[in-house]
Formats: sequence, structure tokens, C-alpha cells
Amino acid sequence: MALDVGSSTARTVMVDPAGVIVGEGRAPVVWKHPRPGWVELDPMALWQATRTTIGLALRSAGARAEDVVALGITSHRETVMVWERDTGRPVHDAIVWISHQTDDIVNRWQERGLAEEFRTRTGLRNDSFFSAAKVAWLLDNVPGLRTRAAAGQVLCGTVDTWLLWNLTGGQVHATDPSCASRTALFNLSSMSWDEELLELLDIPATVLATVQPSDADFGRVDASVLTGRPPIRAVLADQQAGMFGQACFETGAAKNTFGTAGVLTVNSGAEPVLVDGLTSSVAWTVQQQTRFELEGVVFHSGQTLQWLRESLGMVADPDRIDALCASVPDSGGVYIVPAFGGICAPHWDRRAPRLDHRAVAGQHQRPRHPRGRRGDGLPDLRHRRSPLRWRYDGFAAQGRWGRVEQ
Repeated sequence: MALDVGSSTARTVMVDPAGVIVGEGRAPVVWKHPRPGWVELDPMALWQATRTTIGLALRSAGARAEDVVALGITSHRETVMVWERDTGRPVHDAIVWISHQTDDIVNRWQERGLAEEFRTRTGLRNDSFFSAAKVAWLLDNVPGLRTRAAAGQVLCGTVDTWLLWNLTGGQVHATDPSCASRTALFNLSSMSWDEELLELLDIPATVLATVQPSDADFGRVDASVLTGRPPIRAVLADQQAGMFGQACFETGAAKNTFGTAGVLTVNSGAEPVLVDGLTSSVAWTVQQQTRFELEGVVFHSGQTLQWLRESLGMVADPDRIDALCASVPDSGGVYIVPAFGGICAPHWDRRAPRLDHRAVAGQHQRPRHPRGRRGDGLPDLRHRRSPLRWRYDGFAAQGRWGRVEQ
């Protein structure tokens, strides 16, 4: 059984010994928008959605809970939550990776000259995208939380850690290096939480999860979830899991994922590599060997199609967008850069306009707009990926080892 809890959908799949998917269950992941630019989710609702998909997958496969021999977890990254150690109750809604509510903290850290510390220690950036400022925001804004954290009463984690905690009935507070390395608190050289950086940021190390190899023994599922209590034998961040699943095991092997976001990753080898405009993270630690990855993100990929459907009402069924695009000869000069949450790699401009569109109002028929958005194979995303491609030179070798997944 594999749990795949993304930004938009929670999914569980059942896989037989031959590696064939024999059952599947899905449930939506619902975001909250308490203020403009803020994005949160209910951790308990996320867990309940995951439990729902487990039941759906079992029924889809015609299997019993006792038939599950092992379980693995992959989840979206950077999103952070804090919960009570004794009760497992969240102290606040989780802060989602794309939220802007931590911008003030990021700006203060920038003024303190910490940008280079983040870059050289963690391979990431001082940016609201990553988990560090989210943890600091929760500690600063939830009444009494710093005191409770100092007393060891609360725990913190990304989505994988939250799922592990609930799957094991509150017995395991852990993560793997791929997930930890997307927090901007994990040192790529020491492969551990960066104690000096944590001190600079005033984040207590005691609230953070134990970091174990991606293929470690993460405990057993509690009988209240699966009566057979199968072992949890894998934890991997979603983008790194996509690269592993596409067999990008060699240095230079790359994959591009079109999900909520668009994410281009490349296996950069056995040592971390820093490239301007990109981030460097742990790909995985498997069989006592660690591989690293270079990564570039476009914040809105599949989510832009959702925007076309739900906000603009331009399409009722996203599956028809290709046919709609083909119904007109060209884009008519219309281009949309979906910078709803700013522009990510390689520009890293979170203050960019929420939507940058170049069009002359009233001069185009409605079907032309999706053409401008997608064209022959998503030209907008293709153009935005092209700066990333040059930064991958020497690793991806012009896409020689490229893989694409949706």
C-alpha cells in the first residue's frame, strides 16, 4: 500500500507483488484562505481524507486490511503543522507551501543577512516557500506556543511526519532526509538538523522529527487504522519519489512533473551542488547511499487549469482543453503567466504580480484564451522552464535522461 498525499489530492494505491496497481482511492485536499495571500489546511481533515482513501483503495482491490504487507508514504513538501504531544490535536491549521503569511519573517531574516546562511547550509533560499519561516510564524503567533515548545509539549512536522504520527497511533515522530531537506532547516553537509541555524532562527530543535533513511523501518501501522499492523518501510517527498519512480538513478537523469505545480528535478549525484536560481536537496537515502537533486519549480501548473475552469469559467471539463486549443489557428498574441503566488525558479520573485497577462481586452474570441495558455503542449510552462534548462547543463545533457510525469 502506498499513500500519496499531494497538494490537491490524497490518494492511496494498492500494488500487488508484480508491481501492478490493483486498487486506488482518492479524496480532495481542501485549502483555506483566511486572509489574502494566506493558504492553510486543516491537519485533521487531511488525516481523515487519507483514511478515507485507505478504505476506498482496499475496497477497490477487493482486499482486507490484513492483506497489506507493507506501507510507504509520499507527500507534498514544505507544508508545516504543530500538534500536542499528548493528544495529537493540532494547535493551528497547517501553513501550506505557497502561503505568503510568513513574508515579514523572511524579510527580517533577509535584513539580518541570513540569505547566504540558508543557501550554503541547506541548499535552499530564505523564502516563504520553505518550512523554516512557517515554523517561526507558528511559534510567534499561536499564544503560548514557544513556552509549550520549550517544555516539550508540542511537536512539529511536515505532511509526511503528521501522517506517520497518526498512522502509528502517536508512536513515531520521524521524517526522511528528502522531506527534511525541503524545510530550510536541514544541513546538507552534516545530513542533520542545523543546530546553529536553528539557534539563529530561535527554533527549538526538540520540536523537530527524528530523521531516518528513506527506506528505514518507520514503525507499524496502528491496529485502529489497519488491523494487520503492516510495517511502514518507506517515506519519500513527492517530487523525489517521482524521480525515483521514473528510475532517475544516474547522475544527470531528470524528470518533469506536471501536478499542482510544475517541478523539474535532476539527479545531481552523491554530493550536493549549488546552481544559481535552483535549489539543492536530498533526493533519497536508500541502502545507505544518499543522492542529491537540483530542482526548479513553477508554482502553478495543473492548478492553472483549475483556475481556468473555476475562476474564469472558460472550460467545464479540463480534458477538453486540447480540443478547444485546436479549434483556433493561433494564440492571437495572448499570453498568461500564472504568477498567482509570485514567480519561482530561477527568478524567485514572490512580489511579482499575481497575474501577468498580455492581451487586448475585447479583441479575441473566448476560445483563443486557452490556446494562449496551452498552445501545442503548454507553451507558457515550456517558456518558463527554458531558463531552468540552461541551469541544468552539465547534468541533464539537453534532456537526454528526461522523464515526464503527470
